[in-house]
Amino acid sequence: MNGVTTGSVIKIENVDFGKNSPLKAYLRSNSGNETGFTMEVRLDSLDGEVIATFSRDTATDQGWDGGIENVSATSEVTADVAGVHTLYLVNTAGAMNFFGVHFDKALDAYSTDEIIFCYPGVFAI
Repeated sequence: MNGVTTGSVIKIENVDFGKNSPLKAYLRSNSGNETGFTMEVRLDSLDGEVIATFSRDTATDQGWDGGIENVSATSEVTADVAGVHTLYLVNTAGAMNFFGVHFDKALDAYSTDEIIFCYPGVFAI
């Protein structure tokens, strides 16, 4: 999704976190914006609990040319989240092209064992 700017909201429905909460979240995006961006992940409504905040104060390494394979920001998940939820990704500052977000149940290292993927095609604006 191109052109995600301050105030943009991405809604991702039916995200199934299972019985155990993820510990870390990864944002896949790119940005040539020299001041970066900030995006909140809110649970179940636009004013719902913030469970993660992605923040970057510089452009991504490849600027606007980076692709879906690049993790541009990470955040610890700050709440216990289990079951099925709707996520609202609220861009509170800056600009980016959004490719997806995923959640990992491991904290120390990227793991492929227990990951919840949320990519374009499963979201609406």
